[in-house]
Amino acid sequence: MSASGTGGSRRAATLITLAIMIAVIAAVSLGAYAMIGSRTGGGAGYATADLVPVQRMDFDITTTAMGELAAAQQLEIRSMLESESTIIEVVDEGITVKKGDLLVRLNSDRIQTAIEEDELRVESARSEVVAAENAVLIQESRNASSLRDATLQVTLKSLALEQWLKGDDKKELLRIRLRIDSAKSELKRLRRELEKDIQLNQQDFLSDNDLAKSELAVVKAEAESETAHLEREIYKGYIRLREEKIKQSDVVQAEAKLLEVEIQNDIELVSKEAKRSNERSQFQRREARLARLRAELEATTIVAPSDGLVVFGTSLQRNRRWGNSGEGPLQIGRRVYPNMLLIVLPDTAEMVATVRVHESLVGQIRPGYKATVKIDATGGETFTGTIIDIGVLAEGGGWMDPNRREYTVRIALDVDGESAKLKPSMRCEAKIFIDHVADALAIPLPALFSEGSLRYVYVRQSGKFVRRPVKISRRSDNYVEILEGLAEGDRVLVREPSPSEVIQRDWDQQELAAVGFTLDEDGKAVSMQPRTARGSGFSRGSPSGGGSGGPTEGLQGGEGRDHGSARRGRGTQ
Repeated sequence: MSASGTGGSRRAATLITLAIMIAVIAAVSLGAYAMIGSRTGGGAGYATADLVPVQRMDFDITTTAMGELAAAQQLEIRSMLESESTIIEVVDEGITVKKGDLLVRLNSDRIQTAIEEDELRVESARSEVVAAENAVLIQESRNASSLRDATLQVTLKSLALEQWLKGDDKKELLRIRLRIDSAKSELKRLRRELEKDIQLNQQDFLSDNDLAKSELAVVKAEAESETAHLEREIYKGYIRLREEKIKQSDVVQAEAKLLEVEIQNDIELVSKEAKRSNERSQFQRREARLARLRAELEATTIVAPSDGLVVFGTSLQRNRRWGNSGEGPLQIGRRVYPNMLLIVLPDTAEMVATVRVHESLVGQIRPGYKATVKIDATGGETFTGTIIDIGVLAEGGGWMDPNRREYTVRIALDVDGESAKLKPSMRCEAKIFIDHVADALAIPLPALFSEGSLRYVYVRQSGKFVRRPVKISRRSDNYVEILEGLAEGDRVLVREPSPSEVIQRDWDQQELAAVGFTLDEDGKAVSMQPRTARGSGFSRGSPSGGGSGGPTEGLQGGEGRDHGSARRGRGTQ
C-alpha cells in the first residue's frame, strides 16, 4: 500500500507531525533571534539557534539502507547442456510470456551428430550383450554335462570298490579255500591208496611200476596242497592289498576329478558371466549417454515453464558489482556455457526490496520489523513493507572497500495491485524502523561529543560553554536519549564550539560520577564499571532494547564526535 495514497499508519503520521514541529521551531528561532554580541569575559559570539533545549519527546530509531527491487518468487532458466553452444533464436527482453512460449533455441548440430553415432554404438553393444548372454547359457550347459560325467565316474569307481570288497574278494578267498580243501582231501585219498598199493606190492599183487605211479600221484597231491596254501598266502599278503589300494585310488582320483571339474566349471562360468556383466555395463553406459544426448537435444529448445517477465541473465550480471562477463548481451550467435544463467522469469505480483545493511547494525534488526521503501524510478513513490529475512553471511565491499561488511536484508513490499509499475533491479532506499522511543529525555544528535568512551555535551555558562558528561541510551539518526547528566529545559550546543567559546577546566568529579565515570592517575576520564564487549545499545533479543540505561555504543553515524586527543588536558591550560 502506498503511504502517500492512504495517509500511512499511525507511526508515519507521528513522523510527519514531528517533522512539521521541527521545521516550525527552526523557522521561529531563525526569524526571532539574531547574532548576540560578545559576552562578559569571552568575546566570542554565537547564534541562539545553536542552543536547543533538552526536552521529552517521542522519536523513531531508524536506519537507511540502499538496494534494489527483486521479485519474491522467480524462476531461473539455465543452460542444461554439458558443453558450449550458441544461440540461434531468443525472445525479446522485457516482454511478458505465457507458459510454453519459446524463450531460447540453441544450436543442436553437434548433439544431433553425436546421437546418430551413439545409436550405432548402442546397437553394437546390444548385440555384444546377446552374444555374452548366450555364451553364459552354453557354459552352463557344458558345466552341467561335465559335472554329470565326473559324478558318474565317482559313482562307478565307488561301486567297483564296493563290489570288490563285498563280492570279488570274498569269492576269491572262497575259491582258494576250496582249492586247499580239495587238495587236502585228494592228498589223503592218494596216501590211503598208496598204503594199499604198498601192501599189494609186498604181496606181489601190484607191480612196482603201478606202485611208482601211486607214489608220484601222492607227490603231486602234496605239491598241489602246498601250492594252494601258498596261493592263499600270496593273495592275502599282496594281491588282496594291491587290489584294494587300486580300487580306493580309482575312487579318490574320480573324486579329485569331480572337484577339478567343479572348480573349472566355476572359473569358466564366472569368466563368461563377467564378460556378460561388462557387456551389459557397456550397453547401459551407451544407452545412458544416448539418453543424455537426447535430453540435451530437447534442452536446446527452452520454453517458459510459467508466465512471467523476461529478464536476461546478462542484464542481471551487469547490475552486479563484478560486472558482465564481457561477451555482450544475450543475442543470436552468443556463446552459451553449461549451467549459464540465460533468463529469469520474475513474478512481479510480489516484490521485495533487497537492501544491504552494515554489520554494526544488523544485530538490531529482526524479521517482522517495519520499513518504508522509496523508489526513484516511480517518481520517489514510497511503499510500506515488512522485513522477511536477513542474510546469514556478510558480503564484502569488493576491491574498492575490502574492509566493509554488509548483510542482505529482504523487505516484502505492500504493493496492493500496483506491482505493474515495479520492475526488478529498480534502485530503492529503505528506512527500517528499529525501535520507538516514547517520552524520553532527548537532545539532537549533533549536540553529542565523545572523548574515548565518555559522552558529553556543551552547556552555556557565564557567556561561554563548558563540557558536561552525560549518560546516553537509545538513539536515532537525529536524536539520542539522555539518562543522566542533563535535566529537562537545559540548553545544549548543537555545533562544535571554537576554542575561544569554551571555558577550559578539569572534569567535574561529581558530574563524572553521576554518569558512571571517574578520573585516573593521568586525569583521564575512565568508566567505573568493568569493561565489557561493546554492544549496539540494543538487546539482540528484544526489539525495544536499551532498557539497561547504559551508554549506547557502535550505532550508525558514529558515536558522537570524538575530541579526546584535542580536548585532553584543556582544563589545565
